[in-house]
Amino acid sequence: MLTSVRLARDPLGLFRSLAAEGPLVPLRVGPFKALVVTDPELAGELLADDRTYDKGGALYDRIRELTGDGLVSCPHRQHRRQRRLLQPAFSRARIAGYTEVVSGRAAAVALAWREGRPVDPLAEMLALTTGSLVETMFAGELTERQIVLAVADYGTVLDGLYVRAVLPRVPARIPVAANRRYRRAGARLRATLAGVVAERRRSGWTAGNDLLSALLAPGESGGAGFGDRELCDQLVTFLVAGSETTAVALAWAIHFLAADRELQRRVQAEVDGRGLDGRAIGGADLARLPLTRNTVLEALRYYPPGWLFSRVTMRATVLGGQAVPAGRTLLYSPYLVHHRPESYPDPERFDPDRWASEARHRPPRSAFLAFGAGARSCIGEQLGLAEAVLVLATLAAHWEWTELPDSDATPVAAVSLRPKRLRVRPTARVRGVVPAAQP
Repeated sequence: MLTSVRLARDPLGLFRSLAAEGPLVPLRVGPFKALVVTDPELAGELLADDRTYDKGGALYDRIRELTGDGLVSCPHRQHRRQRRLLQPAFSRARIAGYTEVVSGRAAAVALAWREGRPVDPLAEMLALTTGSLVETMFAGELTERQIVLAVADYGTVLDGLYVRAVLPRVPARIPVAANRRYRRAGARLRATLAGVVAERRRSGWTAGNDLLSALLAPGESGGAGFGDRELCDQLVTFLVAGSETTAVALAWAIHFLAADRELQRRVQAEVDGRGLDGRAIGGADLARLPLTRNTVLEALRYYPPGWLFSRVTMRATVLGGQAVPAGRTLLYSPYLVHHRPESYPDPERFDPDRWASEARHRPPRSAFLAFGAGARSCIGEQLGLAEAVLVLATLAAHWEWTELPDSDATPVAAVSLRPKRLRVRPTARVRGVVPAAQP
């Protein structure tokens, strides 16, 4: 009972306390039993063997209700085929095209902010990343109004996922208002995406630079191997997985820059010195923004959006010297791994310089799990990082910002590790920015 209460009230504290109990700790919440992997090396072993430790557990069961067997949630036996069919959509050339969409939308957001008008960074970044993702997926197939509605439905679905993962199946089906909203939003979202797939199939158009064209072009990806339902599963998966993580990482990065004015000035100086003569920041500029990139990496380390994941043993095995039966749920937390002092000295300090190429104690790759590891690592890792760096650099080029007194940066552990309520006040750094209307 006490564990159930603490899991609801302070899940991060609960998982961090387990690290002192050993590398593999039993956890029981009501009828639910699991083993929590607290050791980074054991977490790496877990992720390296997806035949023994397959995707599963309550969260993935609920995700599958929405995404079906998309790339993130599919079992091992389907993963290799899906990854092969999807990989061409994330080629270097495709990613370059996607980043141009991100650059344009980031510039539009930067120009839309008003001097002195408070901003909710998480809401702004969610709208930006989701809009960018929909455009890169469909290349203008949806109107801005449809994008707004899709973003709203996506938000409703995401808010409901965590609740449904921790509740028993029966309460999640009770026809209360929250459950009805969740089901309606999920159905609308899938219907919207299914309509786009059907229309694109009818038109036969596969020559675009968008993700759907890449999946439908047989010469590139063998996209004919995906049926309409499978394609819809993948598109829902990318929407759910692709926008939330980047938006949350950006919101945290904005928060940490607001808290450290010297670091904010260093990022601005890097952006100012990029030698672009006033051009918009684009994918070709990423190599000249190492501090901005390291700030994003450190935000992903400090508060990884995906903070808790599960695997299920497909056969009896031994992990960390302990026998684990088939069918046992194992939990691992990137948040916990990212705050281990043996991998990250002074882990409670936000320090982008720990990622610098010349750093003496650069973190080992195996201790950074923001994008997973092994065969099931995130297929969109490079795109997500590029997007976050471009957005943060664009905002830093136009604005400096301070956090307001009513802002609350307490991390809230749900499906992702979001800040409770961030509010910043932007101050223009460039000419031509429109001031907020005075009352």
